[in-house]
Amino acid sequence: MTLDERGSFEREMRALSHGSRGPAREYEKLAAPPFSACIQWDAPGGDAIAGVSTGKLIDPQTKVASSVIALFFEGQTREVAVVLGGVHGSEPSGVRTTKALVAAMRKEYKAAAARPKLSVLVIPNLFAVKVTAKNEFGEVDGTRPATSPSKRQVEPNRSLPRPGESYRDVENRKPQLFDPDQRRFPKQSPLDALKALGEKTALVSDELLPENRALVHAIGCVKPSRLVSVHDHWAKRPARGDEAGGFVDPRGGFDSVIDAPFTPEGRDDDLSTERLLQATLMQLRAVPAKKLRDKLLARAFRGNLFDSATSSFETVHYSFTAARVRGTSLGMWGPVAVASDARPAMLTITVENPQGDPGKTGLPALKAAELQTIAEAWASAIRGVFLEGL
Repeated sequence: MTLDERGSFEREMRALSHGSRGPAREYEKLAAPPFSACIQWDAPGGDAIAGVSTGKLIDPQTKVASSVIALFFEGQTREVAVVLGGVHGSEPSGVRTTKALVAAMRKEYKAAAARPKLSVLVIPNLFAVKVTAKNEFGEVDGTRPATSPSKRQVEPNRSLPRPGESYRDVENRKPQLFDPDQRRFPKQSPLDALKALGEKTALVSDELLPENRALVHAIGCVKPSRLVSVHDHWAKRPARGDEAGGFVDPRGGFDSVIDAPFTPEGRDDDLSTERLLQATLMQLRAVPAKKLRDKLLARAFRGNLFDSATSSFETVHYSFTAARVRGTSLGMWGPVAVASDARPAMLTITVENPQGDPGKTGLPALKAAELQTIAEAWASAIRGVFLEGL
């Protein structure tokens, strides 16, 4: 982002942050909440807010509502964005961010304020039971959360279809990919299980976790143009592409040597991610106490190699050198179109909130209220930039 672009963007964001999104107006009301094929909507109650619907994602295997709660906010257009939290139980700030976004948007809609350009499906807490129990992994077919490493466990963000596949595609190919001896994942830790099964069944999408089944089915039904998934990240060194911050898996991929996307769509994705980072930075720079402000900025964007002197971010991409559990992540699946669902390739951004514990980095620890401030800054930026299609 050039200096001229950044100046224009900052003026635009200041207007938005002061409530200048336009006058309140009457919006066309949908006759019924959309996407009933993948979401079982609640009956409107006495506290219903115009333009806001609440329900649960439908599990395509059981054909009944899952435990996954979803909220739909009607925007000015029918283009849809998805905001997701609660993928890992050890990452509560992701849920802090999605809940802050929901609270702010419900307040806006109740006051009949100007709606965002995009309609939005918010899934605040995908693995709600697991997050409550602070468990990183979910089991394939047992009671979650898993309580012992000896139980069969799967990394939730590696339990997704292969790029280009729909839920139906996974179901159709599943029998061909199961290990002939094991038939299922052995009762080992995720890493040991994947090593034991080898390359032919290393993708944990052979059996989707129930919550991920419902998520994949819903995305195929909703066909969003963009998605942001909110996580936490532990403090570590080195930090580049593997710490707190905002990251994109650009459409078409990127060259890890020169840290640049291969395609024009990927370059657009990079720019959208930098806009989101700049908007979050503006929120944190509005913290009045300098000591607190500096503390938050020291932790919030370490993975992007934030330079406070120039307000710039050296990278918006994850590091390929970081150790990963093998399998298909949302960042691998989202940017690739799914032909069988007519789902477009999505702008797919991952937000990594810092965790409070600084580990061995020598950085300051963050208290609960400080983590909440960062989570709310991301929520405000998602509302002001991501949901406006910027």
